[in-house]
Amino acid sequence: MVEGMAKRVRPLPSAPPQQQTRAADAFQTTLSHLAAKRATAVSLTDLYRFGLEPSPDQCLRNAQFIYHELPIRVAQRVADLKALPFGLSEHPLVRDGIRHYENTVYGLVTTPKPNTVEAEHEYACLTASLLTNHRTIPMAIARAIYELRTARQLSSAEQALLNRRLDDFFMARISMRFLIEHYIASHACHPGFSGVIATECCPLEIVTQARADVEAMAVRQLGVCPAIEVLGNPKRAFRYVPSHLYFIASELLKNSVRATVESAAAAGTPSHKLPPVRAILVCGGEDDAFESVSIKIEDQGMGIKRSDMDKVFSYTYTTAPHPENAVFPNATASLSKAGDMRQEKSDPMAGLGIGLPLSRLYSRYFGGDLEIISMEKYGTDAYLMLPHFGDDVEILPDPIAQSPSQQGSCPKGAQYKA
Repeated sequence: MVEGMAKRVRPLPSAPPQQQTRAADAFQTTLSHLAAKRATAVSLTDLYRFGLEPSPDQCLRNAQFIYHELPIRVAQRVADLKALPFGLSEHPLVRDGIRHYENTVYGLVTTPKPNTVEAEHEYACLTASLLTNHRTIPMAIARAIYELRTARQLSSAEQALLNRRLDDFFMARISMRFLIEHYIASHACHPGFSGVIATECCPLEIVTQARADVEAMAVRQLGVCPAIEVLGNPKRAFRYVPSHLYFIASELLKNSVRATVESAAAAGTPSHKLPPVRAILVCGGEDDAFESVSIKIEDQGMGIKRSDMDKVFSYTYTTAPHPENAVFPNATASLSKAGDMRQEKSDPMAGLGIGLPLSRLYSRYFGGDLEIISMEKYGTDAYLMLPHFGDDVEILPDPIAQSPSQQGSCPKGAQYKA
């Protein structure tokens, strides 16, 4: 749906070039003004309710919220990238990302506010195009980080600073894209869905889908795949975003499969004797109430060195033997549907080190978490906890979580409400 709507929209106008000094200066002032505002954290329950049976009037109200909110969030991403330390903000790939976001802000602020149903549909097509236009930015940043760490050794303090900046950027980006995807998807009423939120998201089904795709990927790229066992209650389901769970599960399974294959090859273990990778799913809650799902993915891939355990969620760390040879086409592209990601046939088994930190951010966006526990010389366990989609607001970085007045960034009446 996103791709189809994106094809029907006129291209956004570009921001004024620096040669047009007066216009460029005025636009940079607008950017700074927008970035200084604080984003409105949205109730997850409201997001779910408004997408169940959206009327044209409801879609218009939602569009007006997005109209006021989106320029703020995109301008903040410009500020985030410009503030990246250690020369990253001047890397050509990062500069391209900045220009992409600046052009988006300019196009958004010069687009008339949608005040009719017809204008709302055109605005929906415009926002859909943003998902397509920005999908390569994470990979560009990852490549720039890889080139940075090959050019110089970062101290622990420098790595910590860079990780905080990137966590804030990517968490806010996840939120921004989720709001757009949910708004777009809510135009079509799919049974069992509110926008991109599944009323009955079955963890066992999603992990089983991820298993099939990782198995095929491993055979294609590594030549072999260990058995992947998925254990859990097939009848349990909860309200969640399937594409987010799919992304996390596939990243964790890829890590375990690759570690198993590579450690076995180093030890001379025949391929038919590879130890299995296991995904164990447990649904938690008191009095049989479904409050959360816990997933453990365990392997016998010889684990991670103790000295590296504090780096596993770092954007400057990867266990890939030759990350410079990795191919990164749209690995974090639009997550509006799990199938979008499953169709990417060249998705690598390992790469530049953003899969694990992004997986933790996706889990935390709805109040969950991801932990890694390793037994060196034996294997690694990844523990994923996801709560039932409840009444909390979306998790945003502290500096942009809410407006100083606690009332958000949009005028009264332009809100997500059912």
